[in-house]
Amino acid sequence: MFGSYRHFYIYEPKKRKISAAPFRDRVVHHALCNVIEPIFKLKRRERGSSCYAVPAHVVYFDQWIDGGAGGYAGVEAGFVLARDPDTVRAPDVAYVAAERVPAAGVPEGFWPTAPDLAVEIISPSETADEVRDKIRDYLQAGTRTVWVVYPRSREVLAYTPDGRAQTFGSTMLLEDPLVVPGFSCAVSSLFQ
Repeated sequence: MFGSYRHFYIYEPKKRKISAAPFRDRVVHHALCNVIEPIFKLKRRERGSSCYAVPAHVVYFDQWIDGGAGGYAGVEAGFVLARDPDTVRAPDVAYVAAERVPAAGVPEGFWPTAPDLAVEIISPSETADEVRDKIRDYLQAGTRTVWVVYPRSREVLAYTPDGRAQTFGSTMLLEDPLVVPGFSCAVSSLFQ
């Protein structure tokens, strides 16, 4: 069972509300990151403030990249989803197909377009409205699939622009052959 978040404010450089998870919940968050990291092995770039990664590490991911699919994956990289007013979202993990990476390479700041795949890991403090807003923002901006990871129920919901949602339960393989062809992982492995 998840605990209650502790909320407090900091005032430097501006007033911000901070929500701190209990220690046990932070251990679960850490474990999830340790499962995601082998799937998207981080490869740091010195430019910009974002941390970028390329799919690697797992043998079939290496083959997928070597076969020419390639692309870039990022951890909390910012994407401009709308202009006037600007809407920038930073999914927990994002994937951009190789053909959509700008000719100049990985942007130093925010990506100017939506990712092909956005992954959001839901924390106990997020409301249904907040999650729905994120999904809507990504899909309206052109994201092809949004994977929403629910640690409590140990499932992943995949949303697509056509209004469909698919549930991947703990006994299923998580995959999307149209967006990340050749990639799959057991949903249960995300929660071990």
